[in-house]
Amino acid sequence: MSDNPSKTLCETVQMLKEAMVDEKEAACDYAAIAEKSRKPEEKEALLAIRRDEERHYGLLHEIYGEITGREYQSEQVGAELPHRYAEMLKSSICGELEAAAHYEKLACGLACMRHKEIVCSILNDEKMHAKRLAAIYQSYAR
Repeated sequence: MSDNPSKTLCETVQMLKEAMVDEKEAACDYAAIAEKSRKPEEKEALLAIRRDEERHYGLLHEIYGEITGREYQSEQVGAELPHRYAEMLKSSICGELEAAAHYEKLACGLACMRHKEIVCSILNDEKMHAKRLAAIYQSYAR
């Protein structure tokens, strides 16, 4: 960690902003992937992941407000995925693993233990999403 607390706080706030944008994008992505799914159980799993991503956004939004004392003004985002279903799944698996790594770093920059616990819970969800997506991908690839 940095010796300059304001720089650390600034970096943490920036990481929170990035995470919120990523969660919003992921929620849009999962809606698009679910539309492409031909199996009802896969569609439901993808929509459940989407709901998690929306919940994560809300939790991060709350942490942002508590740390900064300001309301985060969210940006409009849209799905940015490959067109083929299998490629969408692969891209999303990578996205979940990248998100987990991001949350590990973010948790280290948070001073409040409750905030750390929330971020670690999100991190665990992201790892679980990657596992679910990998299972869907494997069943699709057969």
